[in-house]
Amino acid sequence: YLTRAAVSSSHNHFHDLGRQVLLMLVIACIFTWQLGRGLKRWQVNRYIQKTSEHES
Repeated sequence: YLTRAAVSSSHNHFHDLGRQVLLMLVIACIFTWQLGRGLKRWQVNRYIQKTSEHES
């Protein structure tokens, strides 16, 4: 059976790991969100350019 110190240290390590994973998830979410916004804007700009070329 584990000693109290070992349990607390492993718990702290798990806590740090969880925080790191959470941070990475947040960063990944923001990154994909920004990427999606950028792609959408780029597609809209291309679409506008296409339609304006078509009209002229």
